[in-house]
Amino acid sequence: MNGSIYNGASALLSFQNAINVESNNVANVNTVGFKADSISFSDLMYQDNIGLGVTMNDPIKNFNQGSLKETGLDYDFAISGEGFFTVVDPQDESIYYTRAGNFRKDTESNLVDVNDTVSYTHLTLPT
Repeated sequence: MNGSIYNGASALLSFQNAINVESNNVANVNTVGFKADSISFSDLMYQDNIGLGVTMNDPIKNFNQGSLKETGLDYDFAISGEGFFTVVDPQDESIYYTRAGNFRKDTESNLVDVNDTVSYTHLTLPT
């Protein structure tokens, strides 16, 4: 089969994957703590100075500082610079890291995130 068909097919597949990554970035633009992915492309092997296609490289998470917004809520926190909030799932004690600082106080006065995972520091908040 003609090599240009494979060349074109690899480009279409790579661009479809790139559109999926960019669509995810757009869909999460208002998600608290979301960090977008950046994409790039690379040539596949060359044969007799003719390229054999293109591939999308693995997406790279963009950890640049986003804008900070005042929410007026007592338990909303933001990280300026590097770092993550550490939270623990109370059911299986799995540890997770997040940049989302939209916490709240639960019925036991623990600082929890939207998934009810407890802040790793196990702060007890005044009632």
